Amino acid sequence: MTSAALLAAPASQAMPVQQGRPGCVNTLYVVEFFGSGGTGSVRTVDTTTNLPFGKRIKIGKTPGSIVIDPSGSVAYVTNNGGGISVINLMTRTVTATIADDAIPTNIAMDGSGSTVYVANASPNGPDLTIIDTATNTATSQDLEVPGAYGVAVTADGQGVYVSAFSQSDTNVYFYSTTDWSEPAAVIPTGSRNKELALSPDGSQLWVAGNSADQVHVIDTATNDLLTSITVGNKPERITFTPDGQSAWVTNIGTTNATPNISIIDVESLVVSNTISGGPLPFDVAFTPDGATAYVANSLGKKGSASPVGTVTVIDVATGAKTKTIKGFVLPDNLAVCNPRVV
Repeated sequence: MTSAALLAAPASQAMPVQQGRPGCVNTLYVVEFFGSGGTGSVRTVDTTTNLPFGKRIKIGKTPGSIVIDPSGSVAYVTNNGGGISVINLMTRTVTATIADDAIPTNIAMDGSGSTVYVANASPNGPDLTIIDTATNTATSQDLEVPGAYGVAVTADGQGVYVSAFSQSDTNVYFYSTTDWSEPAAVIPTGSRNKELALSPDGSQLWVAGNSADQVHVIDTATNDLLTSITVGNKPERITFTPDGQSAWVTNIGTTNATPNISIIDVESLVVSNTISGGPLPFDVAFTPDGATAYVANSLGKKGSASPVGTVTVIDVATGAKTKTIKGFVLPDNLAVCNPRVV
C-alpha cells in the first residue's frame, strides 16, 4: 500500500448489503486496509449478484495479502501491523492469530493446503514465516533476501520463490523446501521486484518488476529468465485467468502516470490490451469460470477523514466494466473462493 493509505482512517459503511449465507462458494473476499491507526477487515461479496453480504470480519492492523485453503474453509491474511489472521470462512470468525515478529507482506500456500509461506519485509526479522496449517504453528527461515516481498510456492510444495524489493538487491530467489541453507537458484531481473505469480500449469514464474515497468518471465524448469515484457507504470500484482491464457497486471502508476491494467497474452508474451480497471487498481481476482474479473481500487488520500474505495466488475470477454461496487475502505487484496478436492 502507499504511505498515504497508512495514514488514512476507517470510513462508515455506505453500500447496499445482501444479508444471509456464510462463505465460501460464489464468494469474493475483499481485504480492507484501514491504515496503521485502525483495525483492518475482510468483506464478502456474492459473485452471483455482485452485492456485499454479512458484516465485516475484523482482523489485525494494516492487512494485505490473503490466501484460501483448497477446501474453501479457511483463509489466512497477513497484517502488516504484525501477525497472520486465521479466518473460519463458514463461521466468519477469526479463530487464531499467528505471531510474526517481522513485517509480513505476501502469502502463498502449497497445493495440498498443508503449508503456508509468508514473506517478511523487515530486515530485522525472519524473512520467511512457515505455517503448518494442521496446527497453525509457525517456524521461520532467516533467508538472505533484503526486503523480502513476493512469495510463490510450487504446486508440489517442493520449492519456494521469494522476491527482493530492495535498492541493493534485484534478484528472485528459489529455495528447496528440504534445504534452506542456501538458495538453489538466484535469478537476477535488474529491477526492484514486487509480487510473484506462477502460471496455472506451473511452467513459468512471472515477476512484477516494479522499478523497471516490466514483467519478468522465468522458466521454472531451468530457473532462467526468458524475457521481460514492458507494461504500465509501477506494476504491483499479477493474476492469471483460470484457463492460463492471459495474465492481468495492475500498474498503480505515479502522480505523472495513469494507473491501469496490462493484459498479457501468455502464448505470445505480448500486451494484448490495456484497460483502466479503476481509479487505483491494486489487485485482480477472477471467478472460477474466468468470465468475470474483480479489481480492487484503493482511493485513500493523506489526511482524509473518509477514505473510500471501490471494486470494479469487468466482463473478461469484452474488457467492459459492468458494475462498480462502492463503499469499501481501501480495498487492497482479493480472493475468489474456489473449493476443490485435494
